[in-house]
Amino acid sequence: HYPLRRQRQMCIRDSFSTMIIDRLNDRIYRTQWGNLNTIQKYSPETGELLLRVSRAEKIPLPKLGVIPDKRPALFAYGVNKKAARIVASQGIFRYLTADEIAILYAHELGHILRRDSGLMTWVSGWGQLCYWCYCELQHWRALRPVGIQIALMPLIWICLGGFQLNQVANRYFSRTREYYADHFAVNVTGNPNALIRALVKMSRAFVKQERQAESPALFLEGMRNFGSYDPFTTAACERGERFNPKMVGDLLLWDWGSPWRGVITWISSHPLLGKRLQVLSHYAEQLDLDTEYNLILSRRQISAKDAKKRYIFFCLEVVVWLLPLWLALALFW
Repeated sequence: HYPLRRQRQMCIRDSFSTMIIDRLNDRIYRTQWGNLNTIQKYSPETGELLLRVSRAEKIPLPKLGVIPDKRPALFAYGVNKKAARIVASQGIFRYLTADEIAILYAHELGHILRRDSGLMTWVSGWGQLCYWCYCELQHWRALRPVGIQIALMPLIWICLGGFQLNQVANRYFSRTREYYADHFAVNVTGNPNALIRALVKMSRAFVKQERQAESPALFLEGMRNFGSYDPFTTAACERGERFNPKMVGDLLLWDWGSPWRGVITWISSHPLLGKRLQVLSHYAEQLDLDTEYNLILSRRQISAKDAKKRYIFFCLEVVVWLLPLWLALALFW
């Protein structure tokens, strides 16, 4: 009876993890669930792609949802690939073209078919429960007197801390599976340039909307490991206001050559954008397509001399960054 009992326990855990994220989408993120027609209205190519891949893999269509927020985000979850969900924000349909939307949905289908979404959903169940409690307590605390607000702060920090610990533990799984989903999306659509454009546009649109927003988007933090990109570590692309090919190539040199890249990679839920776009540009070359951003040429600009200079500046930045600590230690001494 042990295997049967073990299987029953796994099913309970599976349904628990998916149920928690469903509740977050319904109550906290205000997700509006729809059907294939809802997505086809914005991108007919996406509807055709979802039907084609679902029939080829013999799985039902994922449950489709839209979050009413202008910041671009797209993520998939669900332990069972035959009962998966794909949720997009309205920013995806506002800033991206039809072919860019289609390849992002293909990217999420890759996660579902490889069971990446299932793994992430399963291991993040208790972390999502902590985040749900954190959001509910924050909302409930805002409506209470000052004394109750102060008393609730330790519990709120405990819930947030449990969620962040779970996030850090899961970032390795999220970061190492993005390349497989990109590869699947390129194979299905044959259009790596669309994914390159989509990732760059989403980074710029995120920073623009964050500046105009009155409150932070809870779904961006809660579903950070599940999304198509990490908005918090790709915001540097916003510096290239017009995103011409040379500007993007120069900006992404940071991801390839900066000594800080190891620290940023460790705290990121996705690969650094420069490295990810470099792989996509290789796919475009293999398909005999012209790359819209000349990333290969930019990569060749890194020389040994430049690398030595970057490490010198890195050491100076660390010293300046730790300067308050040195002053505090000197004052204490």
